Amino acid sequence: LSSQELLANLEQLAVGLSGGPDSCALLLALTSLPAPMPALRVVHFNHGLRPEAADEAEWCVRLAASLGLHCEVVPLAVPEHRRAGESLEMTARRQRLAWWAARFGGQPGVAVALGQHQDDALELLLLRLARGSDSLGLTGLRPPS
Repeated sequence: LSSQELLANLEQLAVGLSGGPDSCALLLALTSLPAPMPALRVVHFNHGLRPEAADEAEWCVRLAASLGLHCEVVPLAVPEHRRAGESLEMTARRQRLAWWAARFGGQPGVAVALGQHQDDALELLLLRLARGSDSLGLTGLRPPS
């Protein structure tokens, strides 16, 4: 399917914007597609784990504004929701996916676009190998269940 065919039946497309190259490239690519386009909703998650997190959130807000879009900044309290044996990164990912599912899951005409690249899948695979995962854990990134 072409990008136009994929987007044809959508009213809204929520786009995750971390500020990294993959999500920025995704947002820029989506804003450059010809009309008709679904309404774009930009979302940035501020995990508050690093001192520069607030600056990164502001940068994402400014990038979205430069494209004529509003960027919603969602704070996530990662350490408070960390499960036993779970890394901060996995906790943050679990929280983001839960937020996406709660906010947009099952809504007709709405889809979520997340920028991922090959290194994300490889990183997850290596983390699972290091933890001694079984064969089910060796599949890389999967959609949330």
